[in-house]
Amino acid sequence: MSVREMPIAATHLLLAFALMIAGAFGTGVPIALLIIWLCS
Repeated sequence: MSVREMPIAATHLLLAFALMIAGAFGTGVPIALLIIWLCS
């Protein structure tokens, strides 16, 4: 049972990590572009 559950847990962890990175880029990139636009 634990052998089948482990890949699922790893997949959920990778998915959460990918969503965290996507969220950080999704919020960070527009803010960075806004700062560059304001400073230029």
